[in-house]
Amino acid sequence: MFFAEVAQPGNARAWRAREVYPLGSSNLPLSVYLLNITNYFNRIHDSSFVTNDLEKQVKELNKRIRDLEKILSEALNPLREVGRTTQNYIKITSLVLEHGGLTPDMILPELKDNISREIVRVLLDKRDRNISEITELVKSKRGTASRRIIRERLKDLEEKNIVKKQMKGKIYVYNLTDKMIKKWSQMLGFNI
Repeated sequence: MFFAEVAQPGNARAWRAREVYPLGSSNLPLSVYLLNITNYFNRIHDSSFVTNDLEKQVKELNKRIRDLEKILSEALNPLREVGRTTQNYIKITSLVLEHGGLTPDMILPELKDNISREIVRVLLDKRDRNISEITELVKSKRGTASRRIIRERLKDLEEKNIVKKQMKGKIYVYNLTDKMIKKWSQMLGFNI
C-alpha cells in the first residue's frame, strides 16, 4: 500500500508537518497522486543507482582479490622451489648415508664389472675425457688398468648406450649419454 504525503498549505514548516493519506483515498487531489508516483519512480531510480554502484564496487573487489591471489602465487613460487631443492638435498643425503656415496651402481645395477663402474664414475666427475685420461683415473682408483681393457669396456658401454664417443679436435673423447645424465639427475631429484 502506498501513502501520499501532503504538506499543510500556508504553514512555514510545511514540509516538516505532513499528513499521510492512504493512496487509494478519494479526497486527494490528482496532483498529489502524480507527486507520489514521481517520488516513487525517483526512489526506484535512486535505488538502481545504488545497485549499480554496489555492482561496480563488487566487481572492483573481485578484481583486487584476483590481483592479490596472483601476487601471492608469484610470491610463493620461490618458496616452492626452495622446498623442492630441500627435498632433493634430503634425498641425496639419505642416498649417501645408505650407500656410502653416490655410486654408478645405484642407477646401473646391471653393470657387474667394477672397471665399467669406475669408467662411469670418472665420466660423471668430468666430461670429455680421452682413453688415456680415463685409464689413468681408473688406475689411480683401482691400482691397475690397461688401455686395452679400458677400450674394450668403453666399447661395451657404447653398445649399451651408456657412453658416447665423439671426435674433439684430433682425438676421441667420451661422455655419458644424455639418457644416462637424465637418469642420474632423476635419481637425485633434479629434472633436466
